Amino acid sequence: MQRFTFAVSLGCAVLVGIAQAPGLQPAAPQPAPAPEAIQQDADFAAVDACLQQEMRDKGIPGASMAIAIDGQLAHASAFGVRRAGAPERVDTATIFRINSSTKMMAAAAVMREVEAGRLDLHAPLTDVIPELALKPPWQASSLTLHDLLSNAGGLPDPYLDFSQMPQRYVMPEADVDLGAWARGLANMHLYAPPGSFWNYSSPNFSLAGLAVERASGQRFEDYVTEQLWRPAGMTVTTFDPEAVVASGNYAVGHVNGQFWGEPGDHQRRYAAPGGGAYSTPSELIVWAQQLLAQGGAILTPESVRAMTRPYVKAEVLPWAPRSSYGYGIFIDDFRRIDDSSHVIQVMRHPGNGRGYGTELVWVPELGFAVVTLINNHATLQRTVDCALRELAGLEPKPIPGLRTPPTAYARYAGSYAVQDVYGARWTAKVSQVGGQLRIDYPDWTLAPSIAAAYPTSAAMEPLYLDSFRYRFGGDQTITFEPGGDDARHAGWLTNRYFVGQRVGDLPARLDLEDSACAALDFAPGLDAPTFRAHAYGLAAPRIWKDAPIAQDDPEDPASSQVKIDFDLDGPLGYLNAWLFEAAGDNLELYLMQDQDGDGRFAWPEEIVQRLTSPAAQGLFVPARETPGAYQLWVHGEQVGAAGSRFDLELVVASGRALRLQGLPEQLMAGQPARFEVCADPEALPAPLDAVADAGRVGIVELDFGRPGAIARVPVYWTPGEAAAPPQPTLHLPRLLTGR
Repeated sequence: MQRFTFAVSLGCAVLVGIAQAPGLQPAAPQPAPAPEAIQQDADFAAVDACLQQEMRDKGIPGASMAIAIDGQLAHASAFGVRRAGAPERVDTATIFRINSSTKMMAAAAVMREVEAGRLDLHAPLTDVIPELALKPPWQASSLTLHDLLSNAGGLPDPYLDFSQMPQRYVMPEADVDLGAWARGLANMHLYAPPGSFWNYSSPNFSLAGLAVERASGQRFEDYVTEQLWRPAGMTVTTFDPEAVVASGNYAVGHVNGQFWGEPGDHQRRYAAPGGGAYSTPSELIVWAQQLLAQGGAILTPESVRAMTRPYVKAEVLPWAPRSSYGYGIFIDDFRRIDDSSHVIQVMRHPGNGRGYGTELVWVPELGFAVVTLINNHATLQRTVDCALRELAGLEPKPIPGLRTPPTAYARYAGSYAVQDVYGARWTAKVSQVGGQLRIDYPDWTLAPSIAAAYPTSAAMEPLYLDSFRYRFGGDQTITFEPGGDDARHAGWLTNRYFVGQRVGDLPARLDLEDSACAALDFAPGLDAPTFRAHAYGLAAPRIWKDAPIAQDDPEDPASSQVKIDFDLDGPLGYLNAWLFEAAGDNLELYLMQDQDGDGRFAWPEEIVQRLTSPAAQGLFVPARETPGAYQLWVHGEQVGAAGSRFDLELVVASGRALRLQGLPEQLMAGQPARFEVCADPEALPAPLDAVADAGRVGIVELDFGRPGAIARVPVYWTPGEAAAPPQPTLHLPRLLTGR
């Protein structure tokens, strides 16, 4: 074991030991490995200097840190203030929210129930939560606790109210318990089959917490408190924000140094297992001591080994591009500075959000641990690395070949069926152009002004290994993951907010003229024994420039003064409404359908989908088999000026003017396939105005027979010289005001 010596110095900014928080009891003695002989002084002052410098660089109001050497608390320090602009100083007993560092505690709760024989890591989750259901075709029985704890469950990350999806993209408003939250998941999709790859998702741990409740018969928060924290000697750590406030010594949250919220703000019971705990650095050192002591007073050594075993790669983390993930724990490879051949595993889990930031790091081989807590949405990663370097003699293990060379880019190329956190679908096409990798979204840009606003493709900048950054509708970072039926190519592209499954190599577009046909040639990337394809369209994009908008009742979308009618005599294959609003305005889109045929659009009973986020500009609606009358409402939720204007582009791919012929019944990965897409001008709807027949668009949708594996190819049609007169079978949008 590495040997340390520490000299404790007391000063106005540095306090040593576990200080007692007002109103709370001091921690009881906790088991820990015996310290070894002292050899030399540890340079705590250097680490404190690292912390203070990082605070200045990131505008962090307050921070606290604790360090263990040879399993014993050796140093604690605190700097700054509990609230920006206020005089109260942070000390070593100040309580902070620890956010996602809670995840390892939820994992430990599961392991205690596994030890008791009441939970099985590899059994269907529905064995213990029988009422759990997901959006078809996904099956809740495919989930296991192993998938959840290793962040490989395939669940979307935000705690959205899936009972309201896709009508409302909102956080669940009620502060419900875990059981009530889980019952609302029946409309939740998965990104991918569980176990496909690592994808960070806090709801994984909420489901694991519910499994603990069902197995133990005890409320999750009470279980963790009584079965884990208190036996370890952690008497301050809590899920209860009222207890935090009652202590009188707590930090409030900040973002960019500005006040964000008090303890308890932005908190819901259903999110507690993924990030709801509050603690101090010294008490988190006590937690680390239990794991350093192979479970100490709370777990068996077998459970600790299970939690700290690397199960999946987590290559989306800039600070450690080859992290692995155990159960609620990241595992990184470091090496001894004085012996580069000696590789040492470093365990950690940060916790960032709601105005706070946590770093909880320990090194089992050395008995070393460091904890930092701050009252700002940021990290103290540099400080942690400083402590590992100055006190433990460790540095990150260099990674050869960190940047993937262009000669390897071919394995990423292809078409990916993308699904985002809201369930919206689109197609991404990744291409190698010379020595550069590029990405575009062909079905985003069906209409002219959208295509003009966004580039046809974006260059992908290599970051490390299989991760790239690009700018397309904002900065995006994605990681390619293995998988699929074609071993020559990546199987997935992943992002915290969307995931794409590689379905092969599809053309970016098809062009048709008059009644001509075009061959859709492609190379499937998946075996598809039940391959299906559908064609929708053709329709003319509708564009409004500088359309007037007035203030509506912000509480009543039905008060919208701008409503757009369109009738469909066949299934809706694709709808994209793209809105550009003036600065300072907040306009919302609501798609309504007259589902009962009474000629009215009842709010909210007949809503199909809505876009209310000011950060998003486009409303995407997947295929709907129900024809009929629709309305698109443009709601002036907040309109700043009397002469306010907006631009809107609407594409509705419906109708029967496209047909497919020669469809293959099944596909084999890597084997070329083709079918024909043909236009039928006689089935075109009547034009609404002089610009209607400049060109039309449609969509071919390919279903590869697996959940989420649905991709699209846009079709662009232009009339020939002898085009047949259009028939009045479809009424495309018209702008209505004062209705």
